[in-house]
Amino acid sequence: MQSLHFKNNADFSDGDNEMLASAEIAPSKKPCPQAVTRKIKSSISDRHVSPVLRALPAARLQMGTLTGVKAKIYNQLWRSIAEGRVKPGTKLQERLIREQMDVSRMLVISVFQQMAAEGIVVFPMNKSPYVARPSPREAQDVLTALDLNMAHVIWELSAQSRQIPEEQRDWIDRHLRMMTDDLPTAHLLESELLILLAVVCGNVLLTEQVTRAVVLRTLSLKLYSEFPPKSWSFASWRSLVDAIFAHQPEVALREYEARSLELRRSMRFGMSYQEYQDIARSFETVPRGFGRLGGA
Repeated sequence: MQSLHFKNNADFSDGDNEMLASAEIAPSKKPCPQAVTRKIKSSISDRHVSPVLRALPAARLQMGTLTGVKAKIYNQLWRSIAEGRVKPGTKLQERLIREQMDVSRMLVISVFQQMAAEGIVVFPMNKSPYVARPSPREAQDVLTALDLNMAHVIWELSAQSRQIPEEQRDWIDRHLRMMTDDLPTAHLLESELLILLAVVCGNVLLTEQVTRAVVLRTLSLKLYSEFPPKSWSFASWRSLVDAIFAHQPEVALREYEARSLELRRSMRFGMSYQEYQDIARSFETVPRGFGRLGGA
């Protein structure tokens, strides 16, 4: 099992240091007063690539409330995992992190506990924590759960009776303008778009479920992604959003379905043709089913 450790004199000031491929932190510079001030204000929302999500309070995203040094440790570790520099299954060395950061053992453990609560880290009793490693079955299950939640989000957002405020439309448009053909970044921005759509939908429980599922989706892509999706697929998110804004739920769901199935086909565990067909049918029935369950 790979082990995560830090170089001495690590600097956690904003913008200068990212975890290296070996999961180490670059040597530090003495932080300026402005950097210290920013560090105190650091929030767990800073883990996101999208400036739209970074600007939202953690509570709005249904995330934890870590701030300051705790948030900095959390954010750099998450970004290293999400960008593939720290692999699923990597053992996390609490002692080395706290010695490097000159912080208490309980502070580091509180970060690990927050990450464990979100499914990023596994924290066994009396054993070292490690980055979660979903099994193929768990990966397929979380993708299915995410698809079901997003089908409901998309249906709700694109309903004729729904008027998305201009400010929130601007959030979505600004996020889409960041989409890129750089695969690791694109995967992160795709995942964050799902969270943003759930936030705009306004259902707190759905937002929490989507945020947790996105974590496991990210880990699953690092483990099982076999080949990159077609280049045109990233533009399909624009078509999906346009359909939502135009109150065309069937079109929006078809766009999401195509992207979801393409993503599954790019993963090593694969699926049978019948399983793909079953998922496709779920996009036709789930939103209406949710409406009936909700008494609509």
